[in-house]
Amino acid sequence: MEMQMRQRDPWSARSIYYLAKTLVNQLKQGENYESLNPVVGIHLLGFDLFTDPSQALWCFELRDRRQHQVRLGQELQLHIVELFKADRLNPASASLSAWITFFQHSQEETRMNQVSNPSVQQAFERLKALSADEETQRLAFVRERALRLEEIFAEH
Repeated sequence: MEMQMRQRDPWSARSIYYLAKTLVNQLKQGENYESLNPVVGIHLLGFDLFTDPSQALWCFELRDRRQHQVRLGQELQLHIVELFKADRLNPASASLSAWITFFQHSQEETRMNQVSNPSVQQAFERLKALSADEETQRLAFVRERALRLEEIFAEH
C-alpha cells in the first residue's frame, strides 16, 4: 500500500517495478512457481494520474489486448485510487467512501463525525492522538521541511 500526494518521478514505472519486485522476492532459486502468492498493490494518489474525469478507481492486471476478458494469471494487480476524483464521484462502496473521506477530510472533525465506519473512526481517533503528541508533531515538521527542501533542490 502506498499513498503519494505529489506526482514527482516516473510514478507508473516505479510502482510497477516495486510490485514486480515483491512478486520476484517470494521465491528462491529452484522453488516452485505454484507457491507464489498474488501481489496486490493499492495506491492512493493525491493527484490525478489519468485525464478521464469520470473514473477515479482503476485496477490493472495482465490481460490480452484484443480479448480483455482473458487474464494471464492472478499474480499481479495494481489498484489505484485518485483521491480528489474519488471524493467528488463518491464510489458505490460505503466502506471505500468512508476511507476516502478520511484521507481527504481528516482535518474536518464535523465531517469525520458523520462517518459511521468503525475502522475509519478508529483510524481518526488514532490520528487525533498522534496529532496531539508533541514529539510526533516535531517529527512531522522535520519531515515536511525536508520534503520542501528536496523540492527546491529538484527544481534547480
